[in-house]
Amino acid sequence: IAALFGLVVVALGAVGAHGLKAQIETDARGPEWWRTAVSYGAWHVLALGLVSLLADRRGSRALSVAGWGFTLGVVLFS
Repeated sequence: IAALFGLVVVALGAVGAHGLKAQIETDARGPEWWRTAVSYGAWHVLALGLVSLLADRRGSRALSVAGWGFTLGVVLFS
């Protein structure tokens, strides 16, 4: 899931930087909003990857909940 979200975050960052530049610049805050969403997504991907590595070494309910929480965070907020 982290790798898939990472791919999506990089793709959306590239689309925002190149493909949608003219469209999102019509609103003065558009580029800022796009960068914020991509940034939050990237941080969640890193956190999800770390949680996944830790859960693989020592599985626990807390790590599982954290992993699903980060996954939900990416889907809902990024």
